[in-house]
Amino acid sequence: MKNLPSILIFLLLTACASFTSQVSSPFVGHYEGRWKSQDGSGKLVLNITQLNNSQPTADVNFNYEGIPIHAKTEELTIKDNQITILISWDVQSTHGTTKLLGTLVDKQISGTLSNNPELNTTDGTWTVKIK
Repeated sequence: MKNLPSILIFLLLTACASFTSQVSSPFVGHYEGRWKSQDGSGKLVLNITQLNNSQPTADVNFNYEGIPIHAKTEELTIKDNQITILISWDVQSTHGTTKLLGTLVDKQISGTLSNNPELNTTDGTWTVKIK
């Protein structure tokens, strides 16, 4: 019985450590919204997931001229309430890349998009809300 307080403290610390290591990114969720640029506009869907202590991942889908497009996420960076997603896509036999830069406020992410981001231009905007 002498060791009971030590065992209880150990179990409490272990539970606290386990709980704090399971914190997920505030970006995790299913988002739906729209994108708009000089090339058009359409629906935008982001699914941001995170398993255990892993880095978050993003699944990105959008519509272009009414055609659903599944993009490949090349890079995902999250820092504080800022997110950067670099995607590649194929639309009507054209391959391209787009960089989405956004800020999370409450349950909405809004930002700018750059097609062919190596040119460092802003081509449009996007906004999605958690569903």
